[in-house]
Amino acid sequence: MDFKTLARKAVVVAVSWSLVLALPISYAGDLNSEVTNMFNNLGAVGNYTSPGAFKGQTFNTYTGGNLYLRSPNKTYQLAAIQFPNAKGGCGGIDLFGGSFSHISAAEFKNMLKNITAALPGIAFQLVNRPGFPRHP
Repeated sequence: MDFKTLARKAVVVAVSWSLVLALPISYAGDLNSEVTNMFNNLGAVGNYTSPGAFKGQTFNTYTGGNLYLRSPNKTYQLAAIQFPNAKGGCGGIDLFGGSFSHISAAEFKNMLKNITAALPGIAFQLVNRPGFPRHP
């Protein structure tokens, strides 16, 4: 193999590797848009203000910022029942045979997943309550 052929192969290999290594970088998005998409898909709403320092005529104020984050509450009705009834009067007779409905298995699994996902936050709130017993 002569030097010219070897140089061409080296250039082809170098260009190929640079393309392979550059592809993931060219498709990477910024972190802000990824986090925004994640929160938008959760259904949560929020707002924040950044920390700051303000100098006034009589006071200097330092703020630590604010974070407001709310996720939607979901209420689950495990079962519903209406008993049969009958009404009668001058206008006619009304008969209702009753009804019974219950939550589906898939929705029950989703409910259990949501409850277990909320447990760390609930435990944190319970531990930080003023009346929670603390042992030295």
